[in-house]
Amino acid sequence: MWDQNIVLAYEKFFSPEELASLAKEFRSSRYVPKVMAQQSDIGREMDSTSKPILKDLVTEALNATFSNYPPDKL
Repeated sequence: MWDQNIVLAYEKFFSPEELASLAKEFRSSRYVPKVMAQQSDIGREMDSTSKPILKDLVTEALNATFSNYPPDKL
């Protein structure tokens, strides 16, 4: 789900041509400046779509950790 959200976030701001160039040419792509300029917007998009995923992962990790301790030790 996380990877899908990254794809959807980038698709929102970049054309297929731009994404193909970035995937093929990495830092040599002429679209790198656009990535830098859009970084905040992409981050906000990822934040809004992925916050529930992060919450679930953190909850699961904490529950697993606390299940290893007796209740009187918490």
